[in-house]
Amino acid sequence: MAFCRTCGREMQAAVLACSACNPENSLGVSDKSYGLAVVLCGVFGVLGVHHFYLRNWFHGLIDLVLSVVGFYCVFFVVDPVFQIFGALLLILDVIHTVVIMYRLFVGKCYDGDGALVTFPGQVR
Repeated sequence: MAFCRTCGREMQAAVLACSACNPENSLGVSDKSYGLAVVLCGVFGVLGVHHFYLRNWFHGLIDLVLSVVGFYCVFFVVDPVFQIFGALLLILDVIHTVVIMYRLFVGKCYDGDGALVTFPGQVR
């Protein structure tokens, strides 16, 4: 048996969200566009724009802060230690973006409401 992420009620394992929390969408499928999420992740991934689109505000803020601080340290700070630190932040941000892109491609990415962002044909 599985449990609902929102209310903790027991539910069938095949259902992504319980019908008590989300009666109009018992499969727990996001209303956000898969294609737009992939494009935003690919083009503006290091800035976290895709997270803001999917209503994952905390992840978006973390991505934005990592990229801004990383760019600042690499391009505007003279101290080589801070430049290396900034480069590491940028590399970490790129790795995070690649992981999110992979999760989108395999259909395991969730929006801020806990609903699955599905690719076309994933859920019938």
